[in-house]
Amino acid sequence: MNAGFDRHFPAEAWEEYALGMPSEEDCTSMEEHLLICPACQDLLAQADEYIEIAKAALARTRRRLSKPVAVAATLASVVLCFWLSLEFAAAIWQVPTVAIHSVSRLLTA
Repeated sequence: MNAGFDRHFPAEAWEEYALGMPSEEDCTSMEEHLLICPACQDLLAQADEYIEIAKAALARTRRRLSKPVAVAATLASVVLCFWLSLEFAAAIWQVPTVAIHSVSRLLTA
């Protein structure tokens, strides 16, 4: 990947550069070109801005999803504990499991 004074690197190359993906050889030639080319400086700035916006959006999404996931996990744990306690009670009291399941269906409905 080599661009001279009259040729520019494509926007995709600057996106890869901003993400740290090109090889060391490519980085060297891109950095040399970047020193003299305002157009490519702008492309790199746009790529950096896009990456920062994407990272911020991902962080917001993770924060929004963490509460519902925690609530769902807690609810699933409660339901599982309730079901296991019914199974345990059925085993100890030798109550038919069908009767226990009927009661659990009534309670969870």
